[in-house]
Order: sequence, then structure tokens, then C-alpha cells
Amino acid sequence: MDAPSDQVDDEKIRVSYYECNDKVPIAKAILHITCIEMSLDADINRLGMVTRGGKQKDQWTWEPDGKGAILLVNCDRDNPTANEEDNKDTKLTSKQDLQDMSRMILTTQGPNEVFANYQLTLHISKADCDKVGVFYAQEKAREHFREDQVDTYLPCPSPKRKSIILLRQIKSLTSSLVTNDNQPQVPLDLKGLMRDLDERMYLCFQETKK
Repeated sequence: MDAPSDQVDDEKIRVSYYECNDKVPIAKAILHITCIEMSLDADINRLGMVTRGGKQKDQWTWEPDGKGAILLVNCDRDNPTANEEDNKDTKLTSKQDLQDMSRMILTTQGPNEVFANYQLTLHISKADCDKVGVFYAQEKAREHFREDQVDTYLPCPSPKRKSIILLRQIKSLTSSLVTNDNQPQVPLDLKGLMRDLDERMYLCFQETKK
């Protein structure tokens, strides 16, 4: 399949089962397939904006000589009265603090109905949860979305909240450290979110600890 599905189960594969050296199938089955396109995009060209639909991700490699997206670390101190660097706290203190984070955009395309009974989960492993975290916008930011309303962002996961269901109206997520011994998970509820590429959520990541 080279394109997202328009409807659930709109593609089918017919499977036939044969006994050894037998030309007549002993059973048949039809596999229903729904294709969904998902892309987590970042500023891979160092232009200060997210590169949408980059086609070179299969060529990215790890290690110091590798190539691919670079997510900057928010390790300065935008608030001069703060007791520690921005990568060591669990709150946004200013618009500059928010802008220091590396933005990523999750884009999805496919039929809405496919996620009526499923959720997409953004998972941060236990080994990395002291380096990467997520902020989510509170209700007032969802109703009147402004990226510079830094007081409307809360850390997720946090000691009191391990996960959050993201609905269609949530348009902004940013990230910072939340250290937790448990494995934090952020389910992304894509019901009603799959149809339009412009319906998206924003993720920003910052490393917090060497």
C-alpha cells in the first residue's frame, strides 16, 4: 500500500492454505487491512521550523558521525532568579523557556473510525525518563490557544499524573524533564484526529541530564 486508507478495511489480502504437494487449498481466509500514515517531524534542516513530510528518514543513522534531526537541549537559565538551569526543573518560566525547546509535530492521516477502540501511545522508556518529558496544555489553553501562555503548561508525566489522554482540541504539547521511577506513557487519542493533515499536535523535547 502506498497511500493511507480512505475507509476501514478498504484493502484485502486473500490467503489460501495447502497441504504438501496438494494443488487444492484446504482453507481460505481474507485479511482486511487499513493503512494509516503517521509521521513525527522535526527541524531537520536547521531552519528554525519543522520540516513536514521529510522523505529521508530511512537514511538517518545514529552515532556521532550519523545524520538526522538534532533536538537541542534546553540547558540555559532564562529566569535569572531561578535556582537551577531550565533542564533541571519541571515548569516553564517564560516564553523564552518554551522557545528553547525543540519542536516536533505528530501528523496522522487515515480513517477516523480506526481508532474508535484504540489509542496511540507516546512512550518514554524508564531508561530515558530522566532525559525526556512532556508538557501538556491545561483547559484554558485548549479553549484559547496561545503558545506564549507558559503558565498553562503542566508536566506529564508527573508524580501525581502518569499519563494524559490527548483529544482533538489539544493543539500544543511541549516537553521538559519529569523524573519518575515508573515508565511514563502519554496515550494520544486519535479518534476524530485522523482525517486532516492539518489537525496535529505539537511535541517539544529537551534533554535534562547527561
